[in-house]
Amino acid sequence: MKSLTEQYVEFATQLKMEDLPSNVRERVCELILDSLGVGIAGAASQPAKIARKCMEAQTSFKEAILWGTREKSSIYGAAFINGTSCHAYDYDDTHNWAEIHISSILVPCLLALGEKVKISGPKIIEVYTASYEMMARIGVIGNATILYGKGFHPSGIWGPFGSALATGLIMGLDKLKLVNALGIAGSFSSGLLEFQYDGSMTKRFHPGLASWHGMTAAFLAKDGFTGPATIIEGKKGCINAFTGDFGKMDLAITGLGEYYEILETHVKMYACVSGFSASIECLITIMNSNQIDPDQIEAIDVGLRELTMMWTRPPEEKPQNILSAQMNLAYCLAVAAYDKDVKLDQFSDERLKDHNILALMNRIKISADQELTALNINKKDTVILPGRVVVKTKDGRIFKHQLIYAKDSRGNRASREELQEKFTALSRPYIGDARSKEIIRMIYELEKLDDVSKLVRLCQSN
Repeated sequence: MKSLTEQYVEFATQLKMEDLPSNVRERVCELILDSLGVGIAGAASQPAKIARKCMEAQTSFKEAILWGTREKSSIYGAAFINGTSCHAYDYDDTHNWAEIHISSILVPCLLALGEKVKISGPKIIEVYTASYEMMARIGVIGNATILYGKGFHPSGIWGPFGSALATGLIMGLDKLKLVNALGIAGSFSSGLLEFQYDGSMTKRFHPGLASWHGMTAAFLAKDGFTGPATIIEGKKGCINAFTGDFGKMDLAITGLGEYYEILETHVKMYACVSGFSASIECLITIMNSNQIDPDQIEAIDVGLRELTMMWTRPPEEKPQNILSAQMNLAYCLAVAAYDKDVKLDQFSDERLKDHNILALMNRIKISADQELTALNINKKDTVILPGRVVVKTKDGRIFKHQLIYAKDSRGNRASREELQEKFTALSRPYIGDARSKEIIRMIYELEKLDDVSKLVRLCQSN
């Protein structure tokens, strides 16, 4: 019987763009556009600046553009730095069964290598889709709930597999070398969640590290380095080592090539944990519909699915920095009550210290809701990002709103205009209006693009 890596490689090498459903091809374009937006803006972040400085000391190669800057690095450096930039503000997309920031891993390595070898848009679509499908499926069988409980970050654990496959496919490795690349990638799996307790920066570089490591695995395989074909399901492989749970193995291959996991990806409309999105929307809806002033709020009661609870910091915990605020639903809700939004501006130093927001946080209660949790257990074909919010005002009024699908989860897709608006707001301050518009045009015509380096050049700052 063929190993999982052999079956994934067989699928990936046979996949052709023209065989993909139109909604899959469109989703690829949307996710690449979103990744470029968050990556261009993220280049101005402190983690990205430190990553650039680190790589400057390690390589003199100038092969690939660092988005949002006028700088270049090696293809490895670009994968690491651009991947770090994509995740620098936690505003990047998430596959919510696997709980992986897949695009922040794949797009940096694809465009860095694609820029160097000048691959076409159709090739990007093929490779991105094949690599995305494999990484998502490994993440699903890898059981994010158990990983979280053990302290592992799924993006760092499963990310090198996707980057290795993407790199190997672009380089035209044969099937045996692709299997070896994936076998090697498993030994690059890494990423711990201890950052949750102090908001330190390590979360930010997990996608970049995975992008870089997977690329390294593919280049090792290219030159004859070998890795175990059973790295995923073997007795000493990743599933057994990281979770020990083989209960979802039937999802590894079932429907491969017929159903695409990329359709389960959530583009964030708010710059925080994706599982917070529905709760934020519920609160904003209640306040706008009933013209409630935040100072009128006596209490807010929030229900979440259990998986999201694993990311939620205690409401009484005062955020010390951006990351700790992004993982604190009480802060996100409090700032949403006052600003009616949760974008990057809501995580400034001034907002983190706002006494009104901190006071409202103390009036918020958050708990696991078994009914919301059961929605994802009972409905296995679609990721559901639900939220329930009850607001009690000081004059005794009570308002409740529940949302099953957060904006841009599969049951409530964001419009093309909304996705473009997010991209433009993020990119325009760094690359200008003209380049932002041209990137949008080029992304939605990716099937016609003969050389992806034309797209990447537009990602440079003015």
